[in-house]
Amino acid sequence: MRLVTGCSWEDAEHLCAKKVSDTTARARRDEWLAADVFDKLCTEALAAYDKIIGLVPDDVAVDASLHKSPCGGEGTGKNPTDRGKLG
Repeated sequence: MRLVTGCSWEDAEHLCAKKVSDTTARARRDEWLAADVFDKLCTEALAAYDKIIGLVPDDVAVDASLHKSPCGGEGTGKNPTDRGKLG
């Protein structure tokens, strides 16, 4: 499982009206990783999904992300969603 915020830590700080700094958010993330919070959350979420929906959790995709690679390069290839648009 991979945790993705969808924005930079600095952007997250601004979205929270600067009530939580990006440094504090990173520190909490590190604490929660050390305490296996995300693994436990994933286990609970999958168990609840399996109980309610009745599907095998191994067949479920929770989320995905598609964005430009900042480093790019030949191995990156074209973005399949741009449909040949310019700019």
